[in-house]
Amino acid sequence: MKLRSLLVFSMIVGRYYSLESVTGAVSKATNYTSEIECNRDVSKNRKLYRVYVYVETLASKLIECRVFPAVCVIPLRLGSLLCEMLKVSTKQQFN
Repeated sequence: MKLRSLLVFSMIVGRYYSLESVTGAVSKATNYTSEIECNRDVSKNRKLYRVYVYVETLASKLIECRVFPAVCVIPLRLGSLLCEMLKVSTKQQFN
């Protein structure tokens, strides 16, 4: 399956979004549950840092995972570097 572009790109870089809206966008784009990890910028605002989706052992397809780390609180900020990383990662193909 080829991953579709994440709906995160319809969000505006630098604006604040709820955790639910970001995880919902990722889940809608991939059809799987995701988990978000945040870090803080110099102003102590929470920023989107990592998006976790899980793959089977052979890394040939995405799978559901029932256990996620609790690593983020809302609201969180979408940074430009993350957008570039997501653009690259969503171009990969899974058979």
